[in-house]
Amino acid sequence: MNATEAVKKLEASSEFTDWKKADKDAYLSSLFAMFDKEFEGEWLVSYYSPSAKKATTFFVDELECLKKGDDAAEKQPKMLDIGRVKLSMADAVAAAKAGLDKRTGEGIQKTIAILQNLDEGQVWNVSLMTSSFNMFNIKTDAETGKEISQDYGALFRPA
Repeated sequence: MNATEAVKKLEASSEFTDWKKADKDAYLSSLFAMFDKEFEGEWLVSYYSPSAKKATTFFVDELECLKKGDDAAEKQPKMLDIGRVKLSMADAVAAAKAGLDKRTGEGIQKTIAILQNLDEGQVWNVSLMTSSFNMFNIKTDAETGKEISQDYGALFRPA
């Protein structure tokens, strides 16, 4: 299930519609996926309520949509417009893997992909944790597919 399908599935669920009655001003703020080898279709989808100053996160997969909980938000995230997202997570992750291969060729232990609206615009923020405990991060414009930035460094720094 891709990001758009996950949002559509969630927003059609009774879990979401019941919650939305109490948080009418809440808007989509991010989607998160973390996986080892292959993406298994599990998303964490977050909505931010300006009036409550909290983020509510839902778990979404092929079988269910579940409200995970509410967290106070330190700062207000920008609204994510899923309709403007043209680049798939699979393509964003493939670009990150290609960037890591070009840089070091290290093996990947964990992939983290976040779709969010940052100062740079709507981006796929993909981080790859390597087998040697380095982190490669690449931000890609979710509408155009253009690379915005990349960074590479040690996950742990010596004391």
